[in-house]
Amino acid sequence: MSHSGYRYSLDPFLLAHFVRVPPRTATVMDLGTGSGIILFLLHKRTPGARLFGLERQGALLLQAREEQGKRGVKNISWVQGDIRSCHSLFREATFDLVLSNPPFRKVGTGRINPDPGKASARHEIHVTLKDILVQSAHLLKKGGRLALIHHPSRLEELLAGMEGVDIRPERLRFVHSFEGAEAKMILVEGIRNGKGGLQIEAPLIVYEEKSVYSEEMRKIYGKLDSCP
Repeated sequence: MSHSGYRYSLDPFLLAHFVRVPPRTATVMDLGTGSGIILFLLHKRTPGARLFGLERQGALLLQAREEQGKRGVKNISWVQGDIRSCHSLFREATFDLVLSNPPFRKVGTGRINPDPGKASARHEIHVTLKDILVQSAHLLKKGGRLALIHHPSRLEELLAGMEGVDIRPERLRFVHSFEGAEAKMILVEGIRNGKGGLQIEAPLIVYEEKSVYSEEMRKIYGKLDSCP
């Protein structure tokens, strides 16, 4: 991995570290789980939780199942399907926590990768931010939490969209490659039917200097990267 600047491959680690899983036994859904890395990271923190990953691409779910077998993890279930069909795949108010690392770019912005899998991971070809928010509202129990990582350029749209489906934004954290640099990503958590205000947390700095992770980033990897 190149350490000269922020890399999107850090996103699952950042989201898994940011998210707050209920202390009691929880049901967790990862929308667009890919090969399941976020759920494998969360498994270490939440051995009693029931974890679910929804993914459209069968090839990625095959990778997830193979990795699950290698790790001997029992409490993750995989579902192949379209995020836009959550209302028909799952009953309303089923989950305590929904999280997602969605595509950041709208179609028509930036170059679309010729690889279909990479293209759908980066551009809203198959699912939009609005789709994710609407389906998350269907999935979450009252008081359940939604956690997302997204691009700062879409912050206003994200916060307004959450409010529009009655998910109150309550935590926001900006992610910067270096101290003093502009934000590269945002981490947001909201509560279904929540009533509280928005807390802006201290910024997360990824690098102390070129090729050197910050102390917090080293701690994040120390806690999450050694999953069994």
